[in-house]
Order: sequence, then C-alpha cells, then structure tokens
Amino acid sequence: MELVIHQGMNHQVKKMLQSVGFPVMKLSRERFGNLDLTGLQPGEYREIRPRELQDLKRLANG
Repeated sequence: MELVIHQGMNHQVKKMLQSVGFPVMKLSRERFGNLDLTGLQPGEYREIRPRELQDLKRLANG
C-alpha cells in the first residue's frame, strides 16, 4: 500500500489505518520532501546533493 500525506502528526498513519480495520505491522518512509530512497538498500546512505539541500532549506523557510 502507498499512502501520501503532506503533513503528519505523531503516529497519524497508524491511527488512520487502524481506525478502518487495517493494523499496521511495518511502516517505512520512502520519501521526505524531494529526497527519496531509490536505489538504496536498508542501512545504506548517500550524501545529499547541493540542489536537494537548497530545496530543503527553501521548504523549511516557508
């Protein structure tokens, strides 16, 4: 299942799904803003690109 929310509160996804009878066994964040996990294995990381950092700063400042 894929679920997209724009702003989440503490355990919001788990609570929403449980309220309609779908308990959440495992939840993973695949994307945050313009960053995603494409091509990365669990435990791997990569350095953030300068453009990604600029975009995140712009998002943080509103």
